[in-house]
Amino acid sequence: SGKLDRVQELYEQVLEHNPAHVPTLVQLTTLQSLQGHSEAARKVLERAVAAAPTALEPRVLLAASFLDDGQPRKAL
Repeated sequence: SGKLDRVQELYEQVLEHNPAHVPTLVQLTTLQSLQGHSEAARKVLERAVAAAPTALEPRVLLAASFLDDGQPRKAL
């Protein structure tokens, strides 16, 4: 969809200026998941966890993505 593509462009612009902006990384992950890009979304979540290791939301979302893919050990 054109609107989703535009939103993704805006998120990417934010990340060009601040690649470790966790809220934007999380929102980009949500958008990618909606578009069916689960592997890309997981990589973005991994970036968010690396940027903010103590932030709860990206860790929980990353664990949930592993559970959804039938990889419970990676979710731990």
